[in-house]
Amino acid sequence: RWFMVGANLMVIMVGLSSALGLNVLNLSTLEGTGARFLTAPLKRLLAADSPLASLPLGLLLGFLPCGLVYAPLLAAAGTGSPVIGAATMAAMGLGTVPVLLAFGTASSAVSGALKNAMLRAAGVAIALMGVAGLWRVLGKMAAHH
Repeated sequence: RWFMVGANLMVIMVGLSSALGLNVLNLSTLEGTGARFLTAPLKRLLAADSPLASLPLGLLLGFLPCGLVYAPLLAAAGTGSPVIGAATMAAMGLGTVPVLLAFGTASSAVSGALKNAMLRAAGVAIALMGVAGLWRVLGKMAAHH
């Protein structure tokens, strides 16, 4: 349970860091400049003419950390079952496909200021998911005492 407390606190910190536009804690290095080691392989995959070239790119990008995945990942880990945890993550993945497609399409049409506002709002949402997870864990800990 203490691991879950720490993990939820980390989710809150990542969300607040994004919501406040802070990089002081450098919590999202792989989401920014820390991912430079992926630049060359990504450029090769993006330059390919075949539609099948997108498959390895999608698989590779699936392993990058993403703030919106942290809270569902905690929920999946908290189930205590590999099967239910995998089903939780699969449902999350399938549920986000339409949103990611819409966001990707819309993000090319909006201004930089609106993008920044959307990223900050996503940070608030992530922090709130962390608060909800922390509340749930602390509630369970209090119930056992």
